[in-house]
Amino acid sequence: MKKQTTYLIVLVLIFGTMNCFAQGWMDKIPADKQANPNFYDIQTAFYKYNAETNGKDVKAFKKFKRWEWFMQSHIDQNGFFPSQLWWNESQHFLADKKGLKGTTANWTAMGPFNTPLWITQGQQHGRRSGAGRIECIEFHPTNDQIIWIGAHSGGFWKTTNGGANWYTTTDNLPSIGISDIIVHPTDPNTLYISTGDRDGNNTFSIGVLKSTDGGETWNQTGMIHQIQQNMVINELLINPVSPNILFAASTMGIFKTTDGGDNWNLILNGNFKDLSYKPGDPNIIYASTFNYVGGARLYKSENAGDTFTEITNTGLTPTQTVRIS
Repeated sequence: MKKQTTYLIVLVLIFGTMNCFAQGWMDKIPADKQANPNFYDIQTAFYKYNAETNGKDVKAFKKFKRWEWFMQSHIDQNGFFPSQLWWNESQHFLADKKGLKGTTANWTAMGPFNTPLWITQGQQHGRRSGAGRIECIEFHPTNDQIIWIGAHSGGFWKTTNGGANWYTTTDNLPSIGISDIIVHPTDPNTLYISTGDRDGNNTFSIGVLKSTDGGETWNQTGMIHQIQQNMVINELLINPVSPNILFAASTMGIFKTTDGGDNWNLILNGNFKDLSYKPGDPNIIYASTFNYVGGARLYKSENAGDTFTEITNTGLTPTQTVRIS
């Protein structure tokens, strides 16, 4: 990248839900650094805010600590995060590391094996909390023992024994937020994942990734994003008849590929949350937008996604989002 972008991602990352504490915390970043804060500026500002509010904003604190833990090992000497450089170097490192894994080590899992009960509500209602939110789940079409799931900031996970044991294959990605998983309709070894946290903006997108070995390894497709772009790919849609045709609904708009992800074209601008085919007719696609303050819209394509037109007579009063699948 010619110019290093900054950690403004945290402003949406922690306060993507637009809670009432956001403005007070952002004001703690010095005025001369508001446009270009680094990791340490953001860290200092948040802890100042946390001290002044006596730690009452527990939700923000938890989200910030997850962000802090992940980002502090990825910054450069100046406190900035050169995401494309980090990605390239991480791939070189992984390539060099192949074949060097030891076979004599004897490891024993130490836990924790259960999520903690949420003290204020979990003990009252029996809900578990603390392990992270599951965003999506997909099942192998012919093998009921294989299941794939994606977490908002915990990566892609797979089980091959019906859920008794799980393992992840995405710990080495620059962003481990997974918003959607889709499976090729005739080749279940081919999977696509979209990156970023679609509901809380706790993680941001590095694009759409593709696996041809059932999710064991991943490669970037032609849709590549930088974390600092603050984008999220919310939903993926694959054509059931022509599976090389896929769509991605993102905070930037609707993208389409006709070659299995190698090349993508922006079809329509906007913050799109969801996509769905009309059952039995892959020429008709519905799409919905998202807006924090109201005004979500429905769109329809009648030419297999080449163009979309807003549906104006829905009979709905749009609020934040419209779920169509």
